[in-house]
Formats: sequence, C-alpha cells, structure tokens
Amino acid sequence: PKRAAAALRRIGLVCTTVAGVFGCSGERALLPSANNPFLFLVLSEQDRIAAGDSVIRAILMHSGDPSAARYTAARTLEMSRVGGNVPFAWREIVSPGVPPASYRGLALSTAGNYLLGAPTPDGRLGRSALVAGAEYALRITLDDRVVLGRTRIPARVVLRIDEVGGRRRVSWSPVQGVPLYVVDSETELVAVAMSDTLYILREDAVVPGDTSSSRLRVAALDSNLAKYWNDSTISRSGISSGYGVFGSYAVRDTALPPRAR
Repeated sequence: PKRAAAALRRIGLVCTTVAGVFGCSGERALLPSANNPFLFLVLSEQDRIAAGDSVIRAILMHSGDPSAARYTAARTLEMSRVGGNVPFAWREIVSPGVPPASYRGLALSTAGNYLLGAPTPDGRLGRSALVAGAEYALRITLDDRVVLGRTRIPARVVLRIDEVGGRRRVSWSPVQGVPLYVVDSETELVAVAMSDTLYILREDAVVPGDTSSSRLRVAALDSNLAKYWNDSTISRSGISSGYGVFGSYAVRDTALPPRAR
C-alpha cells in the first residue's frame, strides 16, 4: 500500500503543461507587470540514462494577468559557454495555447517557446554540450531592453547510503557553489529542500515480502535557482532585467535496494 500510494502521489504531482523533476509543489502565480518580460531558463547536464532528456525548453513571455499572458519572441537569444565563443543552438518554437499560469519545477517538459536540442550543421552546440562545472552566459535582445544572465552548472552529488537504528541515511559531500539540495524518494511522502548534506529516510519501512527497489534522487541547485526556489517574493534571479530565473541544477538518480528481510 505504501508503494502504491507513492506511485499515485507522483502521478498527482505532474502538471498538465509543465513537469518538474520533483513535481510541481511550491508553485506560484506569474504576476509581473505586463510591460516586463518573464524568463524561465534552467540548465542541466544531460542524463545519458534518463529518457526524454534530449531537449531543454525555456519560457520567454510577457505577463500581467495570467489570463492575458502570452509568449513573446526575442530579437536574439544567445547563449555560450564562458571562455568559449561557440554559441548554443537555441531556437524559437511554436507553442500552442498560452503560457502556464504557475509553476515551480526544475525542468520544463512540454511548456516553453524556446528549445535547445541537437547541434546544428552550422556548428552551434546542442543539449549534449552542457557540462557540469562550466559557466554559461546568456544575452537576450528584446525591442526595449537587453537581458543578461550567468549560471554555472553544479556537479552531481556522490551519494552514500547507510543504516542507523533501523533507518537508512543518505549523505553526500557539499558541492561547490550549491546552497540548496532537493531530496526525493519513492519511499517518502514529499520532496524536501535542504541546505544540509544528510537526510534520513523517515518513511523507509521494511515491507515483508517486497523485493522491488525504489528510486532516490538528489538535485544540487546553483545559487540562482536556489534563491528563486526559496523566496516566493523574488522578482528575478540570475538575470539583469525583467522577471524570472536563469539557473541550473544537477541530479543524481540511484536505486535503493529492497529492505525486505
């Protein structure tokens, strides 16, 4: 029953237009002034194992009343690795409908009007060229302003799992430049954001006869994304103008072996 409840919880956490790595809890409405742009662009190193991780989507929009929100096109959207001069192949895409009225996830799946996928024949870089430890610079040119941003993709945590007093503990060494971690396990009721590097699986009970494994994921958030995640009143993080966030994260996904005895 506990494992089934966890599965139902995951299904319930998936939004119709945007799905975060850890669901959509902690969402907030998009209510900036209508004459200002709103950006949601979050980078991560490609997971060679995870299905559906071959693209990153970004939202660029003007928003006031969510019912009147609309996607907007930039004159140029340029991104490159700091220290390099090869641009990434961001391209505008047609997005049906209107932008989501609210979200608070780590990765966009179906929402967004800009996409980074495969590299292009003219030499622009694709999704697979994003690497941990590198810093990325963003420049968006709009009709009335230029939006600048920088973010450094964190390294993935190295997990250690042990058991004390009948409960399993997950620990890892601090990652440079990371003030916040998000821990999610199929054995737990909710994902937990924390600055500590030790987490006790409180709902991790022994289930007699259960020989299946469960998943555990720990995300390391860069300072831009951490600030945006923590503060529901912040207008911008990682960008110089407008509203929204330009940040990054890294996820470590592992299997927890069964505890049945």
